[in-house]
Amino acid sequence: MFDEKSLMLDIPFDKRNTCWFCGEISFKNISIKDESLQEINSGYTQVLFPACEECFNLSMKIRHSSIEDIQQSIKDKIVIKYSKYLAIGSKWTAEEIQSSEFSGIALSGFKESAWFMFEQTKNRVNYTGWDVSVDGISLGNTSGLNIIKFDGVQYSNLNELLNYLVKTFSIDKSFLRQVIDIYGEENIVQAVKYCRLIIHFDEEERKSALDDLRSSKKEEDALLSKEHSILNFSLTKNDIFECKINKTVIPSDAILWAMRNGIVTLNDLDNNEGGMFQYFEEKGLSDNKIFAYFNALEIYLDKRNHSPSWRSINDSNIELWEKIIRFVKGNRYFEDNFQLTSDSSKLINESDDEYLKESLEKLLILESIVGVKAIKSGNVISSSQMKEFIFEADFYDIEDYELFFDSIYGHDYEELLPKDPFLQYKHWKTWPIE
Repeated sequence: MFDEKSLMLDIPFDKRNTCWFCGEISFKNISIKDESLQEINSGYTQVLFPACEECFNLSMKIRHSSIEDIQQSIKDKIVIKYSKYLAIGSKWTAEEIQSSEFSGIALSGFKESAWFMFEQTKNRVNYTGWDVSVDGISLGNTSGLNIIKFDGVQYSNLNELLNYLVKTFSIDKSFLRQVIDIYGEENIVQAVKYCRLIIHFDEEERKSALDDLRSSKKEEDALLSKEHSILNFSLTKNDIFECKINKTVIPSDAILWAMRNGIVTLNDLDNNEGGMFQYFEEKGLSDNKIFAYFNALEIYLDKRNHSPSWRSINDSNIELWEKIIRFVKGNRYFEDNFQLTSDSSKLINESDDEYLKESLEKLLILESIVGVKAIKSGNVISSSQMKEFIFEADFYDIEDYELFFDSIYGHDYEELLPKDPFLQYKHWKTWPIE
């Protein structure tokens, strides 16, 4: 029986009678008590999410309380329960099934319904519910799944994908894990193909195969560092750190390609777009994957070029970039555009004119949007004004936003700010750009 303080999740008109978890027709409600929901209204204890019969039953044995954990657990259970249907997409294409010579009652039935069952299960696993809101107050998109894709199906994490692959292809899980470590998580398809070639090997033979694979990959990486680089020094994937900006992951493979080709600015990237697509196509990546790499690099290079604070604090590749920029663009270019990154203490030293200049420019943007009088009054900035300021000033996250205000304190510019500028974003349930 539901608590009297339970409220129903807001449901868009086109989503009525739709399961929030898998997109099927809903018949019941799953009650979720999540601390994040109390940010909307602390007066109630739980929110009801529409669910189909199966997702409702699957949720009964889940002990988690957060929206993300319950969503992830239901997806994982669907993957395991219907792994034989998902395996259809790994073993055949729709054309291969239709052109097959399956006969007999059972096999002909499989021919008619197999691809439909795969598509239906894939769509349920890949389904993402609409943004969470109650009484018109939004909590935003709460999906926290660490999604990883294989054959067009989204899995909540690598371990769940491994469980599916082990069950579907009868691969030794420990061996598969080690092969993926060698190939890299971005090349799981190649790792699975390799494991299936030696599926009947015993433990000693698998150990020998791993040694051979490591040697082969080491030779391949060494060859790539020479063939695809304009640098006069060796550079491999092991030298690169993956980055994350807001919710966008910048893959180490993409960063490595940019570094080897001297891609420092967005203009450099645009001029080499064709070369990037050709390079990753030869490595077997899909167009969607390459587009994602390109987009991630755009975000990364823009952040590196326009946010000294982020470069100094968050970019683990900063020293390597300095070496590359000096080699490709010259010492003068580096000193004119990136010198600040070589001494992060300048960000803390409030007397640094260069960093204050950047902060003052952001302050002028704020004044142009809100007005000096409105800022000094201490009133909370409106939603539309806040979002406009964040986008115009190129803030990528709350840390960037805080550094801006911290850099102003102790200077004449401080008198132009409200007494507690952080109230401006404390009123938001989520960061405006999420």
